[in-house]
Amino acid sequence: MKLESMEVLFIEAKKASGRPPEMIDSRIDMRNAEVDAGNLAVEFVYSASYATDGSYIRMGGRALFSGPEAKAAADEWKKSKRISGKPGEDIINSINYGSSLNSVLVARVLNIVPPLAPPPIAFEKK
Repeated sequence: MKLESMEVLFIEAKKASGRPPEMIDSRIDMRNAEVDAGNLAVEFVYSASYATDGSYIRMGGRALFSGPEAKAAADEWKKSKRISGKPGEDIINSINYGSSLNSVLVARVLNIVPPLAPPPIAFEKK
C-alpha cells in the first residue's frame, strides 16, 4: 500500500532528566482503519518511551493509504483489529518512518536523544 498523506493531530512529550536513555522503546498502536473515498484511513498513536528516564514522545494522527488492498485491509481490521501481510507491513513501516522523523523535531526542542534506530552497517566480504 502506498502512503498518500499523514496528518499529525496531537503531540505530547516530556523530558524527565538529562541522562542518556539506556533504551528507547518505540510502539505504534493502530486505533482504527476504514475505507474513506476508496483509500484506507488509519488512525494511530506512535510513542517512544525512554527506559529508566521517564521521558517520552507520543503523537497521534491519521494516515491515508492507496492501493487495491484498501477494502480487504479495512475488512480484516473490522474482524480482527489487525492488518496482516504486506499491507500491514507497509502501513506500520510508513507510520514508523513518518512519526520517527517528526519526533526528531520534538526531541531537538527538549534536548533529548531522538528515537531513531539507524540501520546496521555491514561490510561486504571480498
